[in-house]
Amino acid sequence: MLDNESHLILCQHGERRIARLNAALSHPQSKFITLADTYDDKPFNSPNDLDIDRAGNIYFTDPPYGQPKTKTAEIGINGVFKVAPSGAVTMLIDSLDRPNGIALSLDQKYLYIKKMGVFDHKPKVLKLNLETKKISTLFDGRKISEEYGGDFDGIKVHSSGNIFFSGGGGILIVNPGGKLMARINFGNATNCAFDKDEKYLYVTGHLDNPKVFRIRLKNSINIGKSIKIQTH
Repeated sequence: MLDNESHLILCQHGERRIARLNAALSHPQSKFITLADTYDDKPFNSPNDLDIDRAGNIYFTDPPYGQPKTKTAEIGINGVFKVAPSGAVTMLIDSLDRPNGIALSLDQKYLYIKKMGVFDHKPKVLKLNLETKKISTLFDGRKISEEYGGDFDGIKVHSSGNIFFSGGGGILIVNPGGKLMARINFGNATNCAFDKDEKYLYVTGHLDNPKVFRIRLKNSINIGKSIKIQTH
């Protein structure tokens, strides 16, 4: 993701860190600056997904997928963390089996976190109040996952406030109240992103369907109203 100064910020699975590309985007090189690689002097597992707020704080998930046999490493948890511009690392959640996708609400008061449900088969989108630290369930994905399959992975927030995320055999869209608005069905997906004008949604496929898809969003996406999406 690009930060407020247009630096590319990355979750580096193998390096087990949050890093910044130390080169111009127009002339990229394999040079990186470490922003955070430990919590309480213990290395992260394998940072997976991130979002950045207007103040420059980085929020990220740290599941163990980059570890041998995907076992939790020295840190002992699969956490959700915040990295302040000063470099200070704060743990926000330490109780999830597999946190994955992460995104801020439009007002940046809430953090949406994907729980994959690898062990308990209870995939969810969680909602963390950043002021009170209270966690609630925004969307319970058990039923739709049982029906359509697919992992709960990446997540993005549209300018309408509606939330797009992988799961249920494609991309699911829920409103800020957690109501399922639509499902884009094209097989398992891993992550998604909008273009600048939100005319298109880009989706990465799963390992069993390793492609990148572009989906044109034909109609406006309004909170609380049904969504009609044509794909081609």
